[in-house]
Amino acid sequence: MTTLKQRGINFLIALDQLFGVVISLGAQYPDETPSSYAYRLDKNGRFFGKLLRPAIDKVFNILFNQTNHCYMAYMEERDRYQLPPMLRDGAPDVASRKI
Repeated sequence: MTTLKQRGINFLIALDQLFGVVISLGAQYPDETPSSYAYRLDKNGRFFGKLLRPAIDKVFNILFNQTNHCYMAYMEERDRYQLPPMLRDGAPDVASRKI
């Protein structure tokens, strides 16, 4: 069962992802956060990544005492952290379950 706090976090993540797709004019993947996108842009040497990643990291450092926020967001996306546990890599194959 999902707690009320987790539901609120899920809602904020969804708004964050929508915001990223809108401001990037669709260049950001729909299920990717702007923080992960900023890291990916910076990693690929893109101007906006070099501009946005340090700014986002600074804001999260000041507000939440979190270092390397964009990198951590990128790693969570890469590791499919936002997916339900049953959909992550290494989960049992649903088709093989007996119903």
